[in-house]
Amino acid sequence: MTTARRGLRGVAIVLAALLLVLLACEALGWPFLRGPVERAAARATGTPVRIEGPFRVRFVFGPHVEAGRFVVGAAQGLDLPHFVDARELRVDWHWGDIRRWRDGEPLRLQALRAGALDARLLRLEDGRASWQLGRSTPTAKSDPQLPEFGLLSVGSGHIEIDDRPGELQLVVEIRGSEGEGGAGIEASARGSWRGQPVVLDAHAAATLPLLQSADNAPSLPVRVEGRIGRVVLAFDGRAAALVTARRLDGALRLQGPSLATLDEPLGLALPATPAFDLVGRIVHDAGIWRLVAERASIGSSRLDGDFRYDSSARPGRLSGRLGGERLALADLGPAVGGDGRKKPPPAADAPATRVLPQREFELPQLRTMDADVQVAIGELVFGGSTLEPLRQLRMRVRLSGGVLRLDALSASMGGGRVAGTTELDGRSSPARWAADLRFDGVRIERWIPALQPARGRAASSDARTAYLTGVLEGALALSGRGRSTAQILGSSDGHGRLLLRRGTVSHLLTEAAGIDLAQALGVLVRGDEPLPLRCARLEFRVADGIVEPQVAVIDNRDSTVRLDGRVSLSDETLALRARVRPKDFSPLSLRTPVLIGGSFSRPEVGLDPAQLAGRAAAAAALGLLAAPLAALLPFVDAGSGESGDPCVDPAPVTAASRPGR
Repeated sequence: MTTARRGLRGVAIVLAALLLVLLACEALGWPFLRGPVERAAARATGTPVRIEGPFRVRFVFGPHVEAGRFVVGAAQGLDLPHFVDARELRVDWHWGDIRRWRDGEPLRLQALRAGALDARLLRLEDGRASWQLGRSTPTAKSDPQLPEFGLLSVGSGHIEIDDRPGELQLVVEIRGSEGEGGAGIEASARGSWRGQPVVLDAHAAATLPLLQSADNAPSLPVRVEGRIGRVVLAFDGRAAALVTARRLDGALRLQGPSLATLDEPLGLALPATPAFDLVGRIVHDAGIWRLVAERASIGSSRLDGDFRYDSSARPGRLSGRLGGERLALADLGPAVGGDGRKKPPPAADAPATRVLPQREFELPQLRTMDADVQVAIGELVFGGSTLEPLRQLRMRVRLSGGVLRLDALSASMGGGRVAGTTELDGRSSPARWAADLRFDGVRIERWIPALQPARGRAASSDARTAYLTGVLEGALALSGRGRSTAQILGSSDGHGRLLLRRGTVSHLLTEAAGIDLAQALGVLVRGDEPLPLRCARLEFRVADGIVEPQVAVIDNRDSTVRLDGRVSLSDETLALRARVRPKDFSPLSLRTPVLIGGSFSRPEVGLDPAQLAGRAAAAAALGLLAAPLAALLPFVDAGSGESGDPCVDPAPVTAASRPGR
């Protein structure tokens, strides 16, 4: 045998022996590599790695590592006991995945199985995160990636999440198996989000993809039920990257004691309301939220809508559509300055007898969000039976830089229309408010049901029984300053003009207003009847909350009623005088001006004491000096018999003809 052949044979024997050794080591699981594997893993991850208990590793035919306990320290030197502490662990990988991870791609492992798993996920404001394995220079804008798994199976898992930029602190308990053939992961989460307590129970096809922040994290089926703050929620859909990107798409139900409770977790500027219940669909991706409200009840209101909220804008921006069959103004009480369902104690300078809403607007909320929402409501209910609801309400709600505008406002009112704009400027303190409204074709007896006697209200179409009927048209322009409806109206300036056409007035009411006892008695005997109105006109100015009529007259064939005086919106007092001038003869009439005083909550109606005393004194003197029947002469009214038009045939009310233009 030549030397060359002996050399080749020796090499073959060495290689065979080496192969046998490698096969034996592979079969035994390379137990002596525990230390080298720890050190290699530590160098690769940049964190301490500790392996305890039984250990075996395979490098070929399905590379994997098994360990009784495998502990990976927190990245970036964060003060945590560990990043992952897994017991009864097996990790499977492909060498190509490891190579790509070393080149900077997210770490992907084929499978991770653990009897018990404890993970600590911490991200600081500067961007450092406990799972940034191998990264050395994170920033606040870093996009840290969690490892990806083809299969994750956990007998019991404990995950603590502290994401400080996202204001999320959770303790999550998990169990189950994900990936191909897995039944899914059951999880319960307890903690807080943006300062609000979180109690959630969920079922997901996988867990770690939900915690990743990568744009390409896969969306997985998720069901969630629980509570965030005071809001009860149920979600059934798909989700991914819940720690940062929060990608969602699924059916949603929300219930809570007030829409304002959504301010806390979502940062939306929503008003305080009665309890709400919303059913719809929610989608979120890249900072854009979309909510399709198929059905929403707020108190007695029944609404729907389609909204888009851009949380990445500064401030956040809401747009979309609000619709529905019914909106009760009382359900938005605090938002419009009303007292709402739960009334706060009155302030020292706001006595309990006040009628105008005293509650201050939540003005800081106007500056936390911009909005542009189209509104189409079937019925706007004011509450009570004082006014008929507005129907077919249409407007555009715009909120920008703390200024709230209602543009293109239009609604059906009493069979007619109301249109105009309003604006609330919350940039200054106190806030500034302005309104410009126009009325046309409004049947006043329909708009104000109280104008109809009780027996007529059951059949509102029977206008013959109404105290006052007619078609109202007019215009109103007001502006004021304040932190509540009462303050704004109490400081308001402006003017208005109202004209009632083709109307009637109750005969009995006319005689009673004129204190015509004889004719009122006759009307009572033969029954009331409507008197056609020749005209009814009101023009007034408002200065610093004081309303003063310039022209206030109601004229029919029987009498002419003129009103003068003033109304104070600041202290809610009345000081009005109604003077009735009859046109016909009456044998028994006081014909004394009627005084309307007191407050909005307690109006007082009486007779002018000076004129009444004068007539009574004259009657007493005639009774003593002449004859008892002569005492009735001061109460006999021959009537004026005038036929002129006290309204001076005013031109139709238009925006151009309003006072002050």
